[in-house]
Amino acid sequence: MIWTKEQLAELDGRYRGRFINSISGVKPANLIATKSKEGLSNVALFSSVVHLGANPAMLGFVMRPPTVERHTWDNILETEVYTINMVTTELSEKAHYTSARSERNASEFEWCDLEEAYYEDFHAPYVGNSPLSYGMRLENKFPISNGCYFISGTVEWVKFDEAFLAQDGYLDIAEQGAAGIVALDGYHGLSKQFRLSFAKKGEELQQLKDFKKGW
Repeated sequence: MIWTKEQLAELDGRYRGRFINSISGVKPANLIATKSKEGLSNVALFSSVVHLGANPAMLGFVMRPPTVERHTWDNILETEVYTINMVTTELSEKAHYTSARSERNASEFEWCDLEEAYYEDFHAPYVGNSPLSYGMRLENKFPISNGCYFISGTVEWVKFDEAFLAQDGYLDIAEQGAAGIVALDGYHGLSKQFRLSFAKKGEELQQLKDFKKGW
């Protein structure tokens, strides 16, 4: 079956949204946590976090159009800091619940039963029951033609479990139970199949042996 651009446009909006969100495959499930200058914390689910570079360490994500009140957007613009927190399969239901609309003065940390934690004097909280969290500082915001914004930021600090860190720098998130999302509501557990050697033309690929984890 093939659907053209015109046929896609004729689909029911919610149906089309789920379908298009599905074709990009499994995306990382992350919670982005912020806090307003007044001290109101907020945490929301995102599936669009991507790596942008390692030197300096940068990541980005897509923010939906700010046509309605968006607490994450407001807090990032106001304070320029936020945290990104890996969602595990164990946390997926609590993480999914953060997508429900709430009042400005209601913290998702409380009513979604997520642990609000802080690293030193960094203004934005992180999710204490996530095994991988990192503090971000806003670098730029780029408008997209559909009204969304692409937010880029630099990594200020990373909290992780060194037991899952290989000697070559590979952090095994699958072994920690990382969850992925298909569309807006399909949660998947991840399993690592193998790692492959650096690709060079004319050389046969090799499966890498497991590097010893931990320090």
